[in-house]
Amino acid sequence: MAIETLPSFMDSLRTSDKLGGTWDAYCRVPTLYRSVNLRADALSSVPYRIERRNRSVDWMFATTLPELLRNTELSLLLTGASFWLRIMKGNVLIGFQVLNPYTIEVSIDQNKINPMNPIQSMTFTQTINGKKVGTWTADDIIYFREMSFSDEVRHGLPPVAVALQASQLQYYQERFTSAFFEHGAQPVTIMSMPTDTSKEEMERFSKDWLSKFVGGTARAFRTAFVRGGDIKPTVVTPPIKDMMLPELQERAERNICKTLGVPITMLEATAANYATAQSDVMSFWRTTVIPRLGMYEQVINNQLLMPLGYKLVFTPEAMDVMQTDEAQRASALLSLTQAGLSVDYAMEILGYDTDFINRMREASAPQVTEQSQPLPPPTNPDAPKPQVEDSQEDAVDTANEQTTKAFVLWRRKAERRLINQKSLDFDFVHDDISPEDGAWIKYQLADCATVQEIKSLFDSLKAMDITPQEEALYDVIRTYLGARGEEAVLILQSGQPLPDGFLDGLIEELRPVLTAKMRDDLNKLEERYTIDIDPAVQEDIIIRQFQAYAPKLIKELNATTEKLVKRVIDNARSVGGVTNEELAIQLTPAFGDRRASMIAVTEYTRSASNATTVYQDYLSEYGIRTVRVWNTEADEIVKECPICFPLNGKPEEVWKERFPDGAPAHPRCRCDITLKVVRR
Repeated sequence: MAIETLPSFMDSLRTSDKLGGTWDAYCRVPTLYRSVNLRADALSSVPYRIERRNRSVDWMFATTLPELLRNTELSLLLTGASFWLRIMKGNVLIGFQVLNPYTIEVSIDQNKINPMNPIQSMTFTQTINGKKVGTWTADDIIYFREMSFSDEVRHGLPPVAVALQASQLQYYQERFTSAFFEHGAQPVTIMSMPTDTSKEEMERFSKDWLSKFVGGTARAFRTAFVRGGDIKPTVVTPPIKDMMLPELQERAERNICKTLGVPITMLEATAANYATAQSDVMSFWRTTVIPRLGMYEQVINNQLLMPLGYKLVFTPEAMDVMQTDEAQRASALLSLTQAGLSVDYAMEILGYDTDFINRMREASAPQVTEQSQPLPPPTNPDAPKPQVEDSQEDAVDTANEQTTKAFVLWRRKAERRLINQKSLDFDFVHDDISPEDGAWIKYQLADCATVQEIKSLFDSLKAMDITPQEEALYDVIRTYLGARGEEAVLILQSGQPLPDGFLDGLIEELRPVLTAKMRDDLNKLEERYTIDIDPAVQEDIIIRQFQAYAPKLIKELNATTEKLVKRVIDNARSVGGVTNEELAIQLTPAFGDRRASMIAVTEYTRSASNATTVYQDYLSEYGIRTVRVWNTEADEIVKECPICFPLNGKPEEVWKERFPDGAPAHPRCRCDITLKVVRR
C-alpha cells in the first residue's frame, strides 16, 4: 500500500497570492522594479532648456521638472497614463501634483466631443478607498497617455503590462525556491509501507509523524527512528539542480528587459568587456530614452507652455554619456570645414541644433546703442534724395535670399533623411520660413519618395511667381480658398466635420475665367493655322468642354482637401488639441496661397492643352491631320524635371498613353502642347 505525501512547501505555494497586476509586479519582481526605476531616473536626468521669445529662461514653477518627469514616467510605465493636477494660488499657477494614476478614471462627454481638441471634452475623477475626492476638467489636468488601439481616451497600454507574464514567471520561481527551503527542502516523495499496515496507522504516520519530524527548515537535518516494517521512500520531484531554474530565470529577466528597452548589462555586470557595456549604455539612451523625449515635449508644450508663451526643449546631447559621441561629431565637423564646407552647413549635416545656435549667436552679439552709432555725414541739399521704393525692394530681395537659404537647409536635411531611410514627417523651424510655408512644405514632403521629388518641391517654392497671364485665375482661387479656410477653422473647432463637397462653389467662380481663357486660346490657334471656328460652334465647344472638365477638377480638389483635413484632425487628436491660430496654419496647405498658386498654374496649363486638343479635333473634320507635340521651353525649371524634359519635342504617340490629355504632367507644370501638321 502506498500513499503520496506532499511536503509542506507545496501547500505554501498553492495558497500564496498571485501577481494582481502591474503594481504587484513592480513591488515583488526585482528585475522589473529596477528596470522601471532605471527608465524613470534616466528620463528625469535629461538636460533641458525653457525658451521664451528665443531666449533661455528658468523653469517657472515650484514643482521641479525632473521630479514631475520621474513620477510621470513611472505612471506611464505602470498604468499607461499620468495626470498633473495644476496647483493654483489665487489665479496664479504655482506648481503641479502628479496624481496616483490607479485612482483616476477618465470619462468623456459624447455631446462635447471636438475632434480638434478632444481633451476639452474629458473629465478626470479621483476615487480613494471608495470615496470620490476630486473631479477635474482639461483646464485642471495635464494628461499624458500611452498609445492604445483599444481606447482613444482612457489609460493606454502600459509597458509593464506587456512584461507581466515574464514578471509572473520570475516571481513564481522566487516563490518556489523560497518555499522549498523554507519548509525543509523536501521534494515530493512516495512512501511505500508494508501491506499489512492499518489505515489508522497510515493516516497517523502521514499526517502527524511525518510533518512533526521533517516539516520545516528547523527539522530538515533531524534524525528520526520509527518502529515498523520496511518503509521505502521514493523521490518523485526531480532534483532542484535539474529543473532549469537558472535558464528560466535568465529568460524571464531578458523578456522584462527587452520589453522595457533596458539592456540587461545595466542591471548586472554581465558585459564581456567595457566596450560592450558602453555600447549597451549608449543604445539605451539612443533607442529608449531619447525617442521618448518627443512625446514629453509635445504634451508639455501643447497643453501647458505654448499657451503661456514658453517652450520646452530637451538637450540630451549635453549629457556626459553622450560626450564620446559628441567628440566624434566634433572631429567630423573639423574634417568637413577643412574640406571647404561652411561651419553652419557642416553642423546642419551632423545634426546639430543650428536654429538654437544661431539664436544664441544673435543673443550674445553686442547690441549697438544709439550712443555708439556714428554721426551721419553732413547733408548735401543738392544731392538726390534716396528712393524709398528702392530700399524697400532691397529689403524684399534680402528677405527672399534668406528664405531661399533656409529652403536649401530644409531640402538638404530632407534628402539626408530619405537616404538614411528616416521619416520625412519632421519639424523644421527657421526664422526665415513663415509658419504657412512651413506647413505647406511639411505636408508636401510626406508624399515625396525620391530625392528628385524633394528637389522639385523646393524648386517650386522658389518659382512661386505668378505670370501676368495666370494672375486672373490665381486671384479668384486665392480669394475663394481664403474665405473657405476661415470657415473651415470655425467648423472644425466646433467639433463638426467639413461638409461633403466643401469646395464645390469654386467651379462657378472659375467658370468665367476658364471659359474666357479657352476662348482666347482657340482664337490664338485660329490665327496661327488660319482656320476659324464658327463663333456659335466655338461657344458650344467651350461650354461642353467646361462641363466635362469641371466635375473632375472639383472631385480632385475636394479629395485633396479631405486628405489634408483628416491629417490635421488626426494630429490634433494625438497632441490633445490645437488653438485656432495653430489650426489655421495647419490648414494652410488646403486653403493658403501656395495651393492657390499651384492650382492656378496647373489649371492654366490644362486649359491651354484642352484648347489644343479641341482644335485638333476640329481640324480633323476638315481632313487636316495633325499630331500634338510636347514642348517644355515655356518653363526653365522643367529642364531638370525627370517627367517632362524627356518628352520635349516628342509627338503624342510617345506620351499619349500616359498623358492622354497632354500637359500638365504634374502640379505646377507649365509645359505647352503644340500642333504639327502631318504632310501626306
